[in-house]
Amino acid sequence: MRIALVALISGLLTVRFLGHLPSGDVCLWLASIGFILIFSRIFPIGFLLLGIAWGGFCAICVMNDRLDKKLDGQKIWLVGEISGLPEQDQQLTRFYVKNSQTVHSKLPKLVRLSWYQAQPIMIMPGEKWRFLVTLKYPKGTVKPATFDYEAWLTSKHVGATGTVKQAERLERAGLMAGWRHQLRATILAQNTYGQGGGLVALVIGDGSGISQTQWDILQATGTIHLMVVSGQHITLLAALIYGSIAWLARIGWWPKRLNWLPVACAMAMGGVVSYGYLAGFDIPVQRSCIMLAIVLLWRLKFRQLGIITPFLSALAIVLIYDPLASLQAGFWLSFVSVAILLIVFAGRLQPSKWWINTIKLEWVISIGLTPVLMALLLPVSLTGPIANLVAVPIVTFIIVPLALLGTLFSAVPYLGSVLLWLAGASLHYLISFLAAMALLVHAWIIPMPAWWAFILALLGVVLLLLPSGLPIRLFGLVFCLPLLIPNQTIITKDLAKVTVFDVGQGLAVLVRTT
Repeated sequence: MRIALVALISGLLTVRFLGHLPSGDVCLWLASIGFILIFSRIFPIGFLLLGIAWGGFCAICVMNDRLDKKLDGQKIWLVGEISGLPEQDQQLTRFYVKNSQTVHSKLPKLVRLSWYQAQPIMIMPGEKWRFLVTLKYPKGTVKPATFDYEAWLTSKHVGATGTVKQAERLERAGLMAGWRHQLRATILAQNTYGQGGGLVALVIGDGSGISQTQWDILQATGTIHLMVVSGQHITLLAALIYGSIAWLARIGWWPKRLNWLPVACAMAMGGVVSYGYLAGFDIPVQRSCIMLAIVLLWRLKFRQLGIITPFLSALAIVLIYDPLASLQAGFWLSFVSVAILLIVFAGRLQPSKWWINTIKLEWVISIGLTPVLMALLLPVSLTGPIANLVAVPIVTFIIVPLALLGTLFSAVPYLGSVLLWLAGASLHYLISFLAAMALLVHAWIIPMPAWWAFILALLGVVLLLLPSGLPIRLFGLVFCLPLLIPNQTIITKDLAKVTVFDVGQGLAVLVRTT
């Protein structure tokens, strides 16, 4: 089973690295051959071909659902429904419109719009609007070692972008459609020590209210994962629900006629899914929900699945649901982090002191994610281990519980307000501490390493994470050294054409390589 899962995952990830997508006919042939091989009990190759076929087919569907290039740059009227929570940044509002229609031609299923307004207008999910927009074909600048905007739009299944010129609300949102928006407004309306945006991110997974300065601080200290609804928060909630019921059964307060184990598993899974739905089901949440579902099912049926099977199953299900999820940095950081923990902690005798395990956890995560962060063009935090040692328990055991309880009891006079104020104050002082750490040692930003250096670094990290006592671990440091070698492109004579544009008040240089 594990070999088949690895083969399927490898096939689904193939679409991420293809220079050109296969045609629909090729995907159909690959799927047919894959099914034949599976029925012939040649599982690895069969599942590999099925993964390639499904990943290619999904990518083709997304690429075909793009704006007609005849409408690129044109002004048109469209009618559509607001999808997701709008992002408000002073006079700029960004939001998604789904199922948009126009009299001119067919439009993509999902459009991302920007609306510049002198006076912000309240836009709620589920509302139906009529917009006059200038639509653009989704594309980004072609520049190596920079953020790939087009790939990000593709991962979000966005078929067009645009700017709003005029707008008219046609229908109000239903009661259930805008509940996350109302919840966000409730939190932001409270006195939260100026940290309303951070609490919204922790409660409902919307980070648009966090300032750019705070994002820079979190990135420089390697603590961004704490300001989103992550797998750590999901697992904590499941553990609290399951542990509470198990504790009641242990002390004799649980009804004897009612088996506590199925109830504990069901309520833990229900709480996890509810929190995931509240947070919008991002990739870390999807992974955690799937893995916890498999673990709880194993606990209920008393079947020994180990830890590798739940991990591979979660990875496969996320990719089957959306093969283009591999275009997002969060996908790699989430699953690689869990893989590192499995390599280091699974099947080993751990020290009895919890603080030793805590320090070891932060150390191995920092080492293991370094090549991945470099490959994703993200800064490597040199203060990450120390910052996380302080921030993780504060966020996990103080800020998140206070924020969730404050939101839950927001209708209760004074109680909800006090809890949210305490959560905001705790977050304020934590951000101040992280800002000091960021100023103490700046993040390490280096160019994208060469492919061979990246492969060697991955091998070196795996060696470093092996159990202590193995002499081969020392070679891990040697394999990581090529990361320090700058990846520079040397242009020799006749391989580049340099053009200098000088207009008197500005200067630009264009280098064209062959």
